[in-house]
Amino acid sequence: MYVPINPAWLLLTLMVGALVTNGPAAAHSFSVALILPASAMVAEQNKQIRQGFMLATAERDAHPDQESDGHLGGLDVYITALPADAPDGTGPVADPSVFDIVVAFDAGRYLTRLKNHLGENQTAVLYPATPPFLWSQTPAVVAFRAAYQKQFGTPPTAAAAQGYNAARRIDAAVRGQAGAADKNLLARSFEASGDHFTW
Repeated sequence: MYVPINPAWLLLTLMVGALVTNGPAAAHSFSVALILPASAMVAEQNKQIRQGFMLATAERDAHPDQESDGHLGGLDVYITALPADAPDGTGPVADPSVFDIVVAFDAGRYLTRLKNHLGENQTAVLYPATPPFLWSQTPAVVAFRAAYQKQFGTPPTAAAAQGYNAARRIDAAVRGQAGAADKNLLARSFEASGDHFTW
């Protein structure tokens, strides 16, 4: 379902997210902003996206006393979910450079228009792709369905698979460059994994 998103308020929500983070991530960690529609009509979809994403952060590299939201690419990851469709209005241009990666769920066309505000070499944008067919019998998809069911008590939806797919693409990109410092390289990795990424 399409939900209209006001680009001015997208920047404002990014700024609000910046205020609640601890600033740029350290070398052994990185931060991710999930841009999600805020409409009540898609609240369950957003919950599924977040749950799928979080499942991927708990799959490997965990340590018992972690203070982060999980791990991707061998690094701690800090995750902030930001609503993208606040009411009409104008807001100041935010400084999203506090986020290393912005995942544009249902907001891609607005972030394309606003990319200049994301800061050259400061923030990499991941546009979600179509995940593998949810009912495929390939071992990775079967394992995802089983892990999601065990963790959350319900079968995963397509939205959950999309969140999981986005996190796994981040994991692959960060592992590939042993960190999240080179945002141009991250962006190229995200683009390359958009159509043919397999779990």
